[in-house]
Amino acid sequence: MRIWTLIATLLLMAVWLSAADEPSTGVIVIDHEKMAAGFAKGGTLFNNGAFQILTSHRVAPGMVEVHAHYGDIMYVVEGSATVVTGGTVVDGKPTGPGEIRGKSITGGKTNHLVPGDVLVIQAGTPHWFQDVDKLVNYYVVKPRMPEGPPSSEVVHIDKQKVDAGFADGITTVLLDRKAYDVRTGHRVKPGEVETHKEITDIMYVTGGSATFVTGGQVSGEKNGNTDEPRGKSIAGGQSHHLVKGDVIVVPAGTPHWFEHADNFNSFGVKIRAGN
Repeated sequence: MRIWTLIATLLLMAVWLSAADEPSTGVIVIDHEKMAAGFAKGGTLFNNGAFQILTSHRVAPGMVEVHAHYGDIMYVVEGSATVVTGGTVVDGKPTGPGEIRGKSITGGKTNHLVPGDVLVIQAGTPHWFQDVDKLVNYYVVKPRMPEGPPSSEVVHIDKQKVDAGFADGITTVLLDRKAYDVRTGHRVKPGEVETHKEITDIMYVTGGSATFVTGGQVSGEKNGNTDEPRGKSIAGGQSHHLVKGDVIVVPAGTPHWFEHADNFNSFGVKIRAGN
C-alpha cells in the first residue's frame, strides 16, 4: 500500500511540474496541445485545493452530480448538450466527501448549451447532462466555495452575451460574486502592468495571440493602490507566447503585463483569496 501511495504522489508531482512553466513564482501554463489532449478524453489538469481546472468530453448523458464544496464554471468549446440544474435528485447516493451522484432530476431547469455559452453552477446545486448532441467538449474552472449554506444559483450566459463582451473593450465582467468573477478580455495593444494582491487570474485563450510577461521587476509603478498597483513595464520577467487554446494561471501577488497583443481574446476567472 505504501509503495502505491508513493507512486501516486510522484505521478501527481510529475503532472504539476509538466504544467508549471514558471515554478519559482507559481505561474502555470497549460498549452493548447495539452488542452486538446484533455478534451479528447476529459480529466483534471490542475488542482491546488482552492480551485481546479478541467477539460470535459461527453458523448452520452451522465449521472446527476452535486458538489458540496466546489462550484462549476463551464465554457463550451465544441458540440452541444442539454443540462438540467437544480430540482430534486432521484436516487442520490454519496460517492465521496461532499459528493453525491444520482439517476435523474425532477423539477429542475433545462439549459441548452452551444459553443461559446457559459454555465455557472454554485456549489451544492444538482446538475445533470440529460442529453448530448453527438458530443460536447467544455472547459471548467471549479472554485472552492466558502463555508456556509450552499447557494442554488445557476447562471447561463449565452454565446451572444459572451461575444458582446469580447467586442466591448479590454475587460467585460459577466458575473461578479464574492468568491470569484467571470469575465471576457479583449486586447489589441499592450496594457499596463497589473498586480492583484488578493486575486488569482485564470485565463483561457479563445482567439488571437499575445506576448504575456509575468514576475520580474515592475518599472513606473503608479496609482498608489497597494492592493492593485499598476506599472509601465516589467524587467527580468518570464515571457509567455499565448495562442488560442492555452490556459495561464497567475497567482495573487505576481506582476503581469501584456507586452504585445494581436486581437487577443480570453475567457477569464478571477479567484479571490480566502475563498
